[in-house]
Amino acid sequence: RLIKIAVALTFGIVVLGAFVRLSDAGLGCPDWPGCYGHVTVPNEAHEIAVAEAKFPQQPVEIKKGWIEASTGRSLFSSSSFRLHQRSRYAKLQPQ
Repeated sequence: RLIKIAVALTFGIVVLGAFVRLSDAGLGCPDWPGCYGHVTVPNEAHEIAVAEAKFPQQPVEIKKGWIEASTGRSLFSSSSFRLHQRSRYAKLQPQ
């Protein structure tokens, strides 16, 4: 059972990694899981100025940042949901 979960998660990582690579989203946020020192991708002019000051070697690319951030967060949230559902199911089983 643990092997099946590990294989499924590995497959998910490979698929999402391929998506990130093919969409040219790699390094959209240099300090992942954050993004330029923010929780989300900076959109406002003052946020972009702060981000470019913190990371002068990496210009802010909003589109690439959103692709990277949404991909990582969707993987995390779906994994968390699955683990939560599994623990709920285990509590319902008679001992």
